[in-house]
Amino acid sequence: MIYCSISGYGQTGPYSHKGGYDIMAQGLSGLMSMTGEKNGRPVKNGIAIHDIAAGVTAIYSIMAAYIHKMTTGEGQHIDLSLVDSGLAWTVWESAAYFGAGEVSKANGSAHRVTAPYQGFPTKNGNILVGPGNQKLWEKFCKEVIEKEELIDDPRFLTNSELTANLPELEKIIESVLVQQDSQYWLEKLDAAGVPSSPIYPYDEALNDPHIRSRDMVIEVRASAGGNDSESRISSEIFSDARSDQASCTAARSAYARGLTGAAVFGRDDPTAGGQQGNLIVHCA
Repeated sequence: MIYCSISGYGQTGPYSHKGGYDIMAQGLSGLMSMTGEKNGRPVKNGIAIHDIAAGVTAIYSIMAAYIHKMTTGEGQHIDLSLVDSGLAWTVWESAAYFGAGEVSKANGSAHRVTAPYQGFPTKNGNILVGPGNQKLWEKFCKEVIEKEELIDDPRFLTNSELTANLPELEKIIESVLVQQDSQYWLEKLDAAGVPSSPIYPYDEALNDPHIRSRDMVIEVRASAGGNDSESRISSEIFSDARSDQASCTAARSAYARGLTGAAVFGRDDPTAGGQQGNLIVHCA
C-alpha cells in the first residue's frame, strides 16, 4: 500500500500536533521575510505557494513510491508537510546561507546576484528586463536604452559591480524607460534579443495570445447538455506528443465533470506487459 499524508507540519516534530495553513508555512519557512520591497513589511506570496508545493511534491513522491513498489513489492508511507515542501524550493537561499552565511532578505523584483534583472516602470506600466550576461548587457545598453557609455562605466564593468551599484543603475535605467510606453520597450528588447516580459494584471495574463495559443484557458460546458459555458485554467501535462488526441480527450472529460488541475501523464498501452496505470489523471 502507498499512503501519502499531507499536513501543515508533518507527522513528526514538535509542531506536528498543530494545525497549519499556507500562510503559516510561508512565515515559518522564511519565505515572507524575503518577499516584498526592501525594508518593507513581510509580504505573503501572491499564490498559495506552500499548498501547491505540497501537491506537486506528493505527485512525484507517489509516482516514485509506485515505481519502487513495482520493482520490490514494498509499499510506503509518504509524510509531507506544507512547510517542508515549500522550504525545499529555497535553493538559492539555502546555498547562500550554508555556503557564505548570507541571510536572504526582501529585494523587490531584483535578483540577489545578477543585475539588472528585475522590473522597471515605463510611461504607462511596468516591464521586466533580464540582460543576464555580458553580451546581453551590452545589447541592452547599445540597442535598447541607447546608453553605450554604461558599458565602460567603472561602476558597471562586472556583474559584481553592477549588483553593488544597483541603486545608481536603477535610477539611470528608469529615467530612460519612463519616457516611452511598455509596448515600445518590449518591442525594442525583443529586437535586440534581450529577455523581457510585460508585468500583467491577472486578467490580461489570461487573455495574452501566447497563453491562449497554448490552450491554458479552455471553455467547457457548465452543465451536461446546457448551453452555458465557462472558462477554466488548464494544467494539462503530456509525456506523449501534445497532439495525442486520446490524452486530450481524457483531460477535457475531467474538466467537463467539474474537475480542475487534470494532468495526463501518459496513455494506456496494451503492449506494456499487462501493467495498468499508464494513464494517470490527477485532480488537484
